[in-house]
Amino acid sequence: MQIRRCLLLISAVLVLCQTFSLAHAQGYSLEQIMSSPFPSDLVASKRGDKIAWAFDAQGKRNIWIAEAPAFTARQLTRYDRDDGGELTDLIFSPAGDMIAFARGGEQGKNQAGEYPNPTSDPAGAKKEIIVVEIRTGRVTTVGEGEAPFVNANGDQVIYNREGKLWIAPFIGGKERRLFEIRGNIGAHEWSPDGSLLAFVANRGNHSFIGVYDPRAGSIRFMSPSVDRDQLPRWSADGTRIAFIRLFNISDAFSLDRERLQPWAIFVADARTGDAKQIWHSGDQDNDSYPSYPQGVG
Repeated sequence: MQIRRCLLLISAVLVLCQTFSLAHAQGYSLEQIMSSPFPSDLVASKRGDKIAWAFDAQGKRNIWIAEAPAFTARQLTRYDRDDGGELTDLIFSPAGDMIAFARGGEQGKNQAGEYPNPTSDPAGAKKEIIVVEIRTGRVTTVGEGEAPFVNANGDQVIYNREGKLWIAPFIGGKERRLFEIRGNIGAHEWSPDGSLLAFVANRGNHSFIGVYDPRAGSIRFMSPSVDRDQLPRWSADGTRIAFIRLFNISDAFSLDRERLQPWAIFVADARTGDAKQIWHSGDQDNDSYPSYPQGVG
């Protein structure tokens, strides 16, 4: 293992040296390489007549937009400093007249509860939800958070702050908790008609699929258990929810063997919360639930 790591390190150094040599030979500098512009987070409006993306040029990140019929690109925001404020999670409003996005460290807070502050700004750093008007370019800071999405009526933006969902008007105004619940909220999805919100409530060693009804002001859990439920998906008619259940087990495992993780697919009645298992994994190592980076599901 040590020999393999050494070979990989040597290979990486050789590739880096070749890159620097090529850059010198062709007459461009390391600074030019490091400041190369690139786009990310491409999104389209509901009608498909607008597209928007984040554009990083010399570390200065801004939102750009192009509109039908010519789709000529133009810069929408005017951030003029390389302050490490990444622009992510772009979404259009349903009317296509505004864009909400998150600005700040993409990975959120560190283990000490701090956001990255690469410029050592005395005012500190935050990750915030920001809305920009497409016609005027006016920017409004909604509140601290990440992962914005739109409410059923399309006039408010919902976002996650430290595991809880908050809601505020698109045009700015007083924010409030969408609902109160134990655990951290993730993997949320509106029903096809926009009347119900399915979500995952993570509670450490177990998690539930919940359904929030904004009109009734109620939450219903889908066949809760001591296992870990995730990835809720609505049926086309909005009456059922499919989800994955990872079973909590107490098998012995060692450092040279990945832990066996049995799992199953359940389908629940969104109205009653009753669920039934429709498929179960096998008992071999390669039947285990695939591992993904933390935060998926």
